[in-house]
Amino acid sequence: MTVTPFSRMPQPMKGMNWEPAPSDYTSLPAPSKYGDTDFANDDFNNLWNDGSGCRGDLTTIAALGCNTIKTYNWSVPAPNGYWERNHVNFLNTCQNKGLSVIVPISNYFTGWAYNVRTQNKNGAGPCYTGSQAAAQAELQSWITDIVSEIYSATGPASLTPGPVVMWAIGNEFDNSNLGAYGYCEAIDIATIASYIIAAEASIGIDSNNILAFSSPVTTAMTPVNTSITTGAPYNTIMGGAATQALIEAFNTMIGVTATAERFVGAINSYQIGAQLTAYYQAWPTIFPSTNFYYGELGFNASTQAGSNATTQAQNVYSQYSTTVPQSQSGYFYGSCVFEFSDELWKGPPGSSETMFGIYTFNNSGSPPTANEGEHAPVWGASYPVDTLQAQPAVACLTAALAGVTAPTGCVASS
Repeated sequence: MTVTPFSRMPQPMKGMNWEPAPSDYTSLPAPSKYGDTDFANDDFNNLWNDGSGCRGDLTTIAALGCNTIKTYNWSVPAPNGYWERNHVNFLNTCQNKGLSVIVPISNYFTGWAYNVRTQNKNGAGPCYTGSQAAAQAELQSWITDIVSEIYSATGPASLTPGPVVMWAIGNEFDNSNLGAYGYCEAIDIATIASYIIAAEASIGIDSNNILAFSSPVTTAMTPVNTSITTGAPYNTIMGGAATQALIEAFNTMIGVTATAERFVGAINSYQIGAQLTAYYQAWPTIFPSTNFYYGELGFNASTQAGSNATTQAQNVYSQYSTTVPQSQSGYFYGSCVFEFSDELWKGPPGSSETMFGIYTFNNSGSPPTANEGEHAPVWGASYPVDTLQAQPAVACLTAALAGVTAPTGCVASS
């Protein structure tokens, strides 16, 4: 049987965004011992694995009824990766637990692609030294290393992606303009896709094992990124202008046929109930030949933003009791919960961006610690293995994913 990038995708997708920044990761720039927010590797085994001293996040996520995990950062593996991080055991553990994986190519790489193309036009971004040609070759080698690790994870002779089902190239490129770190344009995201395709060819990946591409965008009708054209009809649906810009760029860089066979729309949304139904119905009128999923779907629990844990629970139930039935077949795959745990580095304590987790930190005592390993550049750095406390949203999400009656507190009183 022929396997296509779309047939490999789980449907319904019941995904979880997982970026479990520990409690001492509280601001930017990232603490030197972390470097970025790639935790899907051996350095942070105690966060995601099972066993003595481990928190078992992957087991927890699977037990919620999720079938997919999505992350935001993926370091270049050794020998070229500065952090020397190995993702193979994480991928194998995901496969053993029945979790598909969406692998990110982060905004660092898309921002690098922009600066290579424009010869360091964005001084706030990841700039290169030396020649433009050398910088382009370095970026392409990094992408090849990431692709090669994915396809070797299940065994050196397999050349299959194992649990990996899609690439997410960048995140919300439409939400930044020149001068923001990692700024890029649609053509730079499509350039990364072309490097992935070149890497597939270089290591001999056959057509049954190639993966879909996505690049999540916001719900902005008029994007912050002024490189995006906002014309009709794409400015009549949230995220439409940015999605169309991506489709046009992919058509240019990898061809119309490859785009049609591999590109999936991705929207980061915080709508609920009837709003999601209206969006689901509107999508094929604007994009009749493109499938989509919600790269983020969730709600914050911040009282500073006029919400609380009860509001979060009710809205998460509304979101997933609406979208799971919609995603059984057709052009809509499903959604990824935003998100597993709180991220304290995103703003002042208690602010909305720090409180999207359906799990929050239990601060009742000092957490145990684990070691990142004896290698450059961390050399035995320790990190807390925080105890997490379930928000009410956990029970509501679990019920919605299973399609069972909502527990008390999951539905707002009329």
